[in-house]
Amino acid sequence: MSTPIERALNQLSRAAADKLRREQTRLRSGPTAGKLRINTVGELLRNSAPPPELLAFAKEFGKAIVHHQPAAWPKPVGEVLYYAAYAAAVVHGQPWPGALTKKDLKASFARLRSREWIGPEQRELFGAAIAALSD
Repeated sequence: MSTPIERALNQLSRAAADKLRREQTRLRSGPTAGKLRINTVGELLRNSAPPPELLAFAKEFGKAIVHHQPAAWPKPVGEVLYYAAYAAAVVHGQPWPGALTKKDLKASFARLRSREWIGPEQRELFGAAIAALSD
């Protein structure tokens, strides 16, 4: 979560990285351009008002890790990133970056939160998202 996004993109397959770079270029030239001073996914997930467009970008980045193996990270890391983008949106009252249901999200957050290797920040994020969905 601390690797700069540009360096992280270099660790994906060329096709996946090129797709995400096109999206990154579109975001940098659009209305969120001023909010793109976020350099790592960790910074995005800790942001008190994460831009929905960047959460969608992070979700797609996680999806690319899962679907474009081999990559520098194993699939479970991509899965955590994918769902962490959803969790950040839920916690901060942002639009969800996809079409998963509340039930599916809660189950996935709980499953990921229980993994021993998940860091405390991600565990806390998933817990907060579960609580927000339970309200």
